[in-house]
Amino acid sequence: MAKDESIKSEIRIEIISRINFCRSAIKEAIPNLVKLPKGMEMTEERLDILTDAYPQYYLHMFEKNRKGN
Repeated sequence: MAKDESIKSEIRIEIISRINFCRSAIKEAIPNLVKLPKGMEMTEERLDILTDAYPQYYLHMFEKNRKGN
C-alpha cells in the first residue's frame, strides 16, 4: 500500500491484468450482480462496459474496505 493507503500503481496494473483473465466469468456474472433501473435493459454494449469497469470497481471496493470506509 502507498502512504495514502491506496494500492501502488505497479500492483494495480498487475491486479487488473489478473482479474481480466476471468473476463468471461465476470461477463456472465454481471447480470446477476447489477440491478438496472426499471425500464433499462442489459444490452450487449452495456454488459461490455460494465465488464470493462469491473476490475477498477473491485480495486476501489478493496481500497475502501482496507481504509475502513
